Amino acid sequence: MTKLLSHTVKDGGMVPKHDPNRSLEIQPGPPEPPGNAPREYVVVVNPHRSADAGQWKLVIPFHYCLDPNLKPLDPPHALGVTNEVLLAVVIDRLEGFQAGPFACEYNRLALEHARSALAFLHARSQERANRGVGPTEK
Repeated sequence: MTKLLSHTVKDGGMVPKHDPNRSLEIQPGPPEPPGNAPREYVVVVNPHRSADAGQWKLVIPFHYCLDPNLKPLDPPHALGVTNEVLLAVVIDRLEGFQAGPFACEYNRLALEHARSALAFLHARSQERANRGVGPTEK
């Protein structure tokens, strides 16, 4: 099983004990056509515990129905969140931190780059709409 590790803080190859991401494991689903990206991720909270000792799982399904006229066969896995939705959540949280006692240069830069990422995804969607190919596999 593949696990993502990019969410953890590295300190000389070791994850610091205070990092809350140590208790989170991200498991991407298999890459799927047409875009070769997983359609689902599972975040396991407290992966080193059993279910009755505090482990639980959050399934994050991604929207992948390319034809808006088709009704998906298997909700809730057929329709889910988008990259834009996840970025909007991150932006909202960082804006909250910056407006409160946790404002700092690191959060400001993370907010700036999250906004840039969202703007690029919006630009891509607009460009596809202008070409008349969204939402398709073209």
